[in-house]
Amino acid sequence: MASNTLQLLVQEKMKMDNLSLRDVARKTMTSHTTISRIVQGGSVDLATLKHVCDWLDVSAAYVIDGFWPDDKNLEAKVAVLLELNPKLRDVFSEAMSRYEKGEGSSQAIMDVLAYAAFRFEID
Repeated sequence: MASNTLQLLVQEKMKMDNLSLRDVARKTMTSHTTISRIVQGGSVDLATLKHVCDWLDVSAAYVIDGFWPDDKNLEAKVAVLLELNPKLRDVFSEAMSRYEKGEGSSQAIMDVLAYAAFRFEID
């Protein structure tokens, strides 16, 4: 399961930063064939896992204990986005904290989602 979490993290980071396999290989001090194997869901050794996790700025423990990311697991996809975007994670954490304290409403969360739907042109 860890390889699938790593796969999703690497794919998302490559997409976000518009990186090729060779770009990632240079940044992680690994071969492009290793990065290709990760992107295809293959396994890696611990040294490679550490290099890739350092580049992703996520803990190896997060990857090893990660979710099973598949098309049906929305939570895993959201977790990946939050893990790769510290500012988004901080904003979401603060918003949830305020909501749990009764300082925010579900309507505020719906407003944010409505704006996101507008930006993505989702009907």
